[in-house]
Amino acid sequence: MNDDEFSEPSANDVFGHSGTAFDTMRIFSFEEAARALVHDITGKYVPPLENALTPLGAVYIDWKNRLEDAAQDTDPRFALHYTKYSDDQRFYIQRDHLRDWCLRHDMTPKFLNPKQASTFPVTFELAVPGYELTNELQVMIEAIKQFWVNADRSKPPKGDGEIIPWVRERVDSDKKAEAIDLLIRPKWARAGGNKKQSKG
Repeated sequence: MNDDEFSEPSANDVFGHSGTAFDTMRIFSFEEAARALVHDITGKYVPPLENALTPLGAVYIDWKNRLEDAAQDTDPRFALHYTKYSDDQRFYIQRDHLRDWCLRHDMTPKFLNPKQASTFPVTFELAVPGYELTNELQVMIEAIKQFWVNADRSKPPKGDGEIIPWVRERVDSDKKAEAIDLLIRPKWARAGGNKKQSKG
């Protein structure tokens, strides 16, 4: 297979935000696309040798069959465009074609959609000339607004139970989510920050 065939620029050539290897794939086999869709829906990885005799395997086989059927559909509203390369016997789906097919079926899988397509509005502008605001910094600002601007000091939001899961939905790794939780935490809410003075 010629790598040059996959290097043309694409309007949707932006990584997803599911935190999986599916985020960065440029082309998918039908099996890979089905596994990625099942993971997006269930949160579970489909093992390589999974079959229809297990509940997860049945879902995987169903999605694989749906994709293969869509590839043969003659109606352009439902058809899935695929490619076959001369030196390979398998069929492949380019990332944009899979994304477009999903959109036509009212699906927006995380692994196919860009990180910027988050559910919160970005209203903060960083006044530093020549600096482009990163996704992680946008998330930090929104997390501050969400959890700390009007926080009740007697019952501050919990990192593990509230902040980290919220942030993790918007960044691509657990480490980033944990780091953002630590960095945005005000002094009064940090462990060891406000110790009671001992009497004496």
